[in-house]
Amino acid sequence: MGKIKVFISSAIEELEYDREIATRVVKSLNFEPLVFEGFPAMSKTLRPVQLEFSVSKL
Repeated sequence: MGKIKVFISSAIEELEYDREIATRVVKSLNFEPLVFEGFPAMSKTLRPVQLEFSVSKL
């Protein structure tokens, strides 16, 4: 069984520090953080990409 995945995202620049803290906490709990800001730029809409990524990582 793989790690539990936790999606972390916010487009607000002021929350960058909070995203970093959340990522560290998720990792410390032995879960896998999925930080959308780390994904490469794409021409697809966000929802299908999120679903595609989460399913491919199962």
